[in-house]
Amino acid sequence: MSEKYREYGYDVNSNELSKQVQEDIKEAKEIEKRVKELEAVLDDYAVSDNEYLVDGAILTCDRAKRGPIKVNLDGTVVEFEGNNASSFKYTRLNVIEREQRDNGLCAATIEDTVYGEEEGNNILPFRCNCSLPPDREWEIEKIKKNITYCKRYGTCGQLMNLNDMWENFPAEKAGFTHTGVDENESEKKERINMRSMLFCRHGGLITPVKSGQIMAQYDLKELRISGNHIALSNTTIQPSYSLTRYTQKKIQDLCEQNGVVYFDEDGYQRVGNTGLPSDPYLVAIAEYYQKAAIDESIGNSQGFGAIFKVTFSSEKEIFVTMGDLKAPADTQEAFINEGENFYAGVEKGANTLEFICNYNNHDPAFYSDNMVSTHGTDRNWGKAMTITEGSEIESIELLLGTEIEWEKYFPQDDEEASD
Repeated sequence: MSEKYREYGYDVNSNELSKQVQEDIKEAKEIEKRVKELEAVLDDYAVSDNEYLVDGAILTCDRAKRGPIKVNLDGTVVEFEGNNASSFKYTRLNVIEREQRDNGLCAATIEDTVYGEEEGNNILPFRCNCSLPPDREWEIEKIKKNITYCKRYGTCGQLMNLNDMWENFPAEKAGFTHTGVDENESEKKERINMRSMLFCRHGGLITPVKSGQIMAQYDLKELRISGNHIALSNTTIQPSYSLTRYTQKKIQDLCEQNGVVYFDEDGYQRVGNTGLPSDPYLVAIAEYYQKAAIDESIGNSQGFGAIFKVTFSSEKEIFVTMGDLKAPADTQEAFINEGENFYAGVEKGANTLEFICNYNNHDPAFYSDNMVSTHGTDRNWGKAMTITEGSEIESIELLLGTEIEWEKYFPQDDEEASD
């Protein structure tokens, strides 16, 4: 059955068009529809979003999907998990060094659209599946040739096909007085802002989440904490030898690899080579924090790899990452009293964070005198006094766009569970 399109003032019969032209017309109409929808909600943006993007801006895609999808290739259905890699719906904008700068950071322009895995490219493909399956011959062929990659990292890396330039809304709609090009320096490229968007020819829409204007190396999402002051101050320790299964065991095995997972001078287990200001501590946490990471697609399918910033009442700040998940049976008191699995243990033994330590090693070079049984009442033998110094947890924040990619260090499988 033929269909008539009204293009450039002419009635065109679809039978006279090539398959590719029909696809392009369909794609153009879909993009036009989505642009109109986005224009309709521009006025709802907060004034604080009126910022230009710089190197390190965090991007997301509306087609990013976590979990399996099915793709029909030559009659054979291939199911891509996209979960065994550290998949996430965020990626960073990498702006190559240039003269245009903002607060000392490289300014992003409409031409920063180079994508791919190579170093120096502007946009690394998202570690996820695309909710839109391949529907063009070249896409199907690319998926077929890279099935192993897709099973590990998702299909986005093979389907991403970005437009040559970002789209900017008119300055008066976006709340800017100019486009980002100085009047006396017209040779400079037009800059992009929090209202800009980048279309993927496969169908996705990439938009900014954070401008990158802050000087920190990470962006944070504040999470809720318990109202139980005992659980916030009674930060305990857990022996590393007790973690003997699944992902927890794999992380423990990395202690044999120098610089990946190690015990610091006080006996606490930490992760190196993260690029953060200080190495994250490995901790056991409750399901509320794991779920927060999974909801943001940070870490692997179980949330391992997500990093949290913890601030204490003493103003001390540390980074932690999940080395163990507290089972629901251990967090019932928190759930009953507060409706969330904020902490584990009961009464005086309640604790929000449980640091993983080298408890059996009493070598002074790897063991802290503060790590003793007289400082705690729960089954895991003591408070992490060296770290907390008796202060109370004041806030816990999840790092967005930053994670520990465990798959680089050990093979992944589907057998992930909590102790």
